[in-house]
Amino acid sequence: MRADNGNRWPDSGDVEPPQRVPLRLRDKLILALLAAGCATAIGVLVAWATGDTSGIVADKRVVQKTVCRDGCRLETCHQITYVTDDGHRRELCVPPGRYDAIDLGDRISG
Repeated sequence: MRADNGNRWPDSGDVEPPQRVPLRLRDKLILALLAAGCATAIGVLVAWATGDTSGIVADKRVVQKTVCRDGCRLETCHQITYVTDDGHRRELCVPPGRYDAIDLGDRISG
């Protein structure tokens, strides 16, 4: 470095670029734990948002539902009612082929 020449701002080239500080093992471990914590939090949030989608089939029936897209009309729904592991009842419309393959008491994943 050159001696101070009385200027308020240093001339270009007076200040050396900062040296990169290598990460120590402790720093890498902390970063890995933070990344794992973030990934776990995201996984828990997604699981909470989607809810429990698997359970035991309690009822099967073909129903007519009103579906409104461009216009409202009746649509056939092959409906499965199942009970989730936490005790909630859920209804799910499935394609006819899957509907025929599912029996009462089967475990399904919505």
